[in-house]
Amino acid sequence: MAQSEQHASTRRHRSVLGLTAAAALFAIATGSAVAADDPPYVLAREGFFYVGGKPATVNGRTYMAGQMYVDVRIPAIQTHRYPIIMVHGGTRSATTYFGTPDGREGWAQYFVRQGYAVYVVDQPGRGRSGYLVESYGSWRVADGEGGQRRYLSQAKHKLWPQAHLHTQWPGSGAPDDASADVDSTG
Repeated sequence: MAQSEQHASTRRHRSVLGLTAAAALFAIATGSAVAADDPPYVLAREGFFYVGGKPATVNGRTYMAGQMYVDVRIPAIQTHRYPIIMVHGGTRSATTYFGTPDGREGWAQYFVRQGYAVYVVDQPGRGRSGYLVESYGSWRVADGEGGQRRYLSQAKHKLWPQAHLHTQWPGSGAPDDASADVDSTG
């Protein structure tokens, strides 16, 4: 390898290492940011279970249909008698409540920190609850524009009076926006 090629290769390697280090520092600084006055996130129990459902036989094989996945998080110090049960909207899943595209904790962690037991569900036929075509019919995929109207760029579409107050998601919410990509693929 010629000396000029070797120097170019070394510069590229250093650039990649520098960018990787900068990205890692940014992720550490912003991704796990928790306010200093937040109570600690200490759990007595974390897990999941399924409720409901019934056996469905398809081509001689038995599957479970209609079951609902439930994620459970019980704080070490539970200060509220009644739990919080979170149910996602039509095109979403329980992951909606576990974080934001910019790395902040979600509502599930917030309420655990406040001393609530938290149960977050995936509705039957969504997310981790499973989908059996023979029980639910053909899968209907929500279009990307619906996600933009309802979640990512509410202020632009003004579907309700308070939409102009929308500040949930960083970025524009357009299909080519990196934040929108994180939300719609995660």
